[in-house]
Amino acid sequence: AFSQDLTDVVALRAHTHEYYHAQGPLERIDSSMISIAKSKDDKGLQGPGFILKNNFLAGAFEELYVDLKSMLAPHIEEDFPNVDGKNIDKLVTEYLLSERLIRYALEANPATSFDSVTSHVLKRYLQKEGALVETKNKLKFTLQHDQLVEVLKKLLSEMSEAVAKAHHGIRERIYNDTDISSGDISFEDFIKQSGNDVLLDQKLADMLIDGGDARQQAKNIIRSQMFHLEDFMKGMKLSDDGEPLFDQRNQAVYLDQDVIHVNESSLSEFMDILDETINDVNKSNRSADAFVRSFTEFFADQEGIITKSNKPAKPYTINRAKVKTALKSLATRQGDASKVFQSFKDMLLSKNLNGIEPEDKMRIRLERQAIKLDPFYAEARKSLVKARRSLS
Repeated sequence: AFSQDLTDVVALRAHTHEYYHAQGPLERIDSSMISIAKSKDDKGLQGPGFILKNNFLAGAFEELYVDLKSMLAPHIEEDFPNVDGKNIDKLVTEYLLSERLIRYALEANPATSFDSVTSHVLKRYLQKEGALVETKNKLKFTLQHDQLVEVLKKLLSEMSEAVAKAHHGIRERIYNDTDISSGDISFEDFIKQSGNDVLLDQKLADMLIDGGDARQQAKNIIRSQMFHLEDFMKGMKLSDDGEPLFDQRNQAVYLDQDVIHVNESSLSEFMDILDETINDVNKSNRSADAFVRSFTEFFADQEGIITKSNKPAKPYTINRAKVKTALKSLATRQGDASKVFQSFKDMLLSKNLNGIEPEDKMRIRLERQAIKLDPFYAEARKSLVKARRSLS
C-alpha cells in the first residue's frame, strides 16, 4: 500500500470508530443525553449504553464491537465511499484487523488494558473458526479475504446478538421492576396499547434525567444486563473443549469445589491491586475509614495489616507481607469455605470510591487477574523490546 493510502485508512478508522460508538440500540456515545446534560448542567448524566459498557470487560466488548464494524464497513455499508477515486476496501479490513489483533496486546497486559483483552478475544475466535493458525511464533491467516470477511461478520453477528439480549433484558426490567404508570393504566399496558416500543427507551432516559432514586433505579436495571456482554468475553476458548480465556485459577484467591485456593504466582499482582485501591481510599475521605475498618476486621488476627501515618496525601498503607500471610490463612479459617470466600469478596467490595458503584471497581480489578498474557504475545513483546533497544 502507498503511504497516502495508509494515511487515508487511519483517518477513516478514527472517524468510523467514533461513529459506531454512537450507533445501535445501546450506543455508548448518546448525543441526546450529552445535549441534555449540557442544558441541565449535569455532568453526571450518562446514556444507557455508556452505563452498560462502563466496565472493564463490557468496555473491551464495546471496543472490539465497534472496530469490527469499522473493519467491515466496506462490506456492510451500501454507500461506503471510494477515497480519491480508489477502492481501498481490502486495505481497510486487513489493516484494521491487524491493528486490533496485534498492536494492543503488544502494548499492554490484558490484566491492565481492556484493549489488550480485545486482541486476545479476537485471536481466540479466529483460531477457533480455523481462520488463523499459530506456528513458530508467527500468525498466519488460512482463508482468502472474502472468506475471512465472512468469519468476521459471524463474530459481529454474535456480538450484536449479545447487545440485543441486553437491550431486551433492560426493557423487560422496565416492565417488571418499576412502578411506572401513565394516567389510569400501567406503563406496560400503555406501551402495549400504543404499540410504540420506542417509548420504553424514552422512559428509561426520563428516569436517568430525573435523578435521585429514579436514576439509581435505572442504572441498576441497566447494569443487571451487563452479564450478556461480560459472559461473551469470558466464554472465549480456543476450541469447544479448550481452556477458557478467563480462568479463575489465575486469580490470587479463588474458590473451587468448596475449597479456597491461594495462587502464589498472582499474589504480588494482587498486592498491586490492593495498593491501587488504598490509593483510591486515600483520595476519598468519605469511605477511607469504613474500608480500612472492614478490611482490618476481616483479618482480625493480623495486627498492623493496614497502618495509618501522619502524611495527609497517603494516610493509609498496607503491609504487603502481612496481607500475604493473612490470605494464605484463608483456606484454614473455620466455617464453610464458600461463606468465608463470599465474606472475603464482600469485604473487598464494601466501599464506594470517587463515585464508582460499590461492586464495580474492586470486582473489575480482581476479575482482570483471570486473564493472562497469551504466550504468543509474550514472545512477540520480547522481540519488540529487543528491536526497540537495537534502534536506540
